[in-house]
Amino acid sequence: MIPARVLVSYGSHGIVSTEQGNFDCRWRRGKGRPLCGDQILVSLSTKEEAALEKIEARQSEFRRGDARGRAQLIAANVQQVIIVVAPEPAPSEFMIDRYLVAVAAMGLKAVLVLNKCDLLKTNSTLPQRLEAYKALGVEMVRASSQGEPGTDAVAEALHQRHSILVGQSGAGKSSLINSIIPDREEQTGALSEATGKGRHTTTRTLWIQLPNGGAVVDSPGVWEYGLWHMEATEVQQCMPDIQDASAQCRFRNCLHQGEPGCGVADAIHQGSLPQRRLDAFHNILSMQKNNK
Repeated sequence: MIPARVLVSYGSHGIVSTEQGNFDCRWRRGKGRPLCGDQILVSLSTKEEAALEKIEARQSEFRRGDARGRAQLIAANVQQVIIVVAPEPAPSEFMIDRYLVAVAAMGLKAVLVLNKCDLLKTNSTLPQRLEAYKALGVEMVRASSQGEPGTDAVAEALHQRHSILVGQSGAGKSSLINSIIPDREEQTGALSEATGKGRHTTTRTLWIQLPNGGAVVDSPGVWEYGLWHMEATEVQQCMPDIQDASAQCRFRNCLHQGEPGCGVADAIHQGSLPQRRLDAFHNILSMQKNNK
């Protein structure tokens, strides 16, 4: 058996990368359905086709919520999520909060990228607003594919890591990827032509290798990201500042909605927790009720 990485999965088939090259691979019954990014073992039935023998244990599973709040698996073995925002379209902090809750729930690292810095106005409050996330331990870098400061900081954040990019449409995610991975189109085209069987990759989740190590999961399906259904306790655990303040709540099931002895309300009153963070918590809980 030969170790391989799943570059793209079509359902019953996929394209895998091995030391001997890329192969069309058949997902055998009873062996499971691999995701993009899975590490697997295959056997070579012919010089052009492989067959799945085993899916190796996953280090992580990247998922998103569908319109009904159900979790959908997108990719495997992602290590970090790059959250891309830009001055135009103006980002919502509630959107970023939602991303961060999802990243924490999946046990991944978050990197916040302020892209299109060339469009920042001198009186823009966006950088200052985003600085608040540093207090939560979120790494933040600036970038522009059209001028200063360039994309070196993003390339460094991606180096030797397995990453996936999320963010609003128009935030410049594709331009960032194209700038950092010059042969992206060639890799995508090679996957489309790998078997000569007309399987197209334009709407598929792809594993794209970085020039100096690491990979980016290129998935059109996660540009607009939704949460899956989570209980209130899980949402709170994914917001460390809310979780820490809640340790002082009188009631264990406190939802910080005016209950007596609420530690979160006390933290806001004392100025150690911004009101906006509690608003974000309640905003997410409201969305979760709709999902359920």
